[in-house]
Amino acid sequence: MTDVEKKVLRILWNQYKTAWARPDVKRISWLSGRTVEQLRKIVLCLVKDGYVEVRRDELRVIQGLEQKAPQQ
Repeated sequence: MTDVEKKVLRILWNQYKTAWARPDVKRISWLSGRTVEQLRKIVLCLVKDGYVEVRRDELRVIQGLEQKAPQQ
């Protein structure tokens, strides 16, 4: 996971926790310092890695960084 992905995941976790919500894309884009298009790509990576779920334009963070066991 890249540093940018970690940053976006931390922002999403702090904003939405585990509830389904419609994210404020412009605010997250501003907080992360990324464009909306870059943010979409990052969220797709987080979905692929199992950190985030998306359905019907709603997002839910499944697990934060601290919940992932460190690899040895």
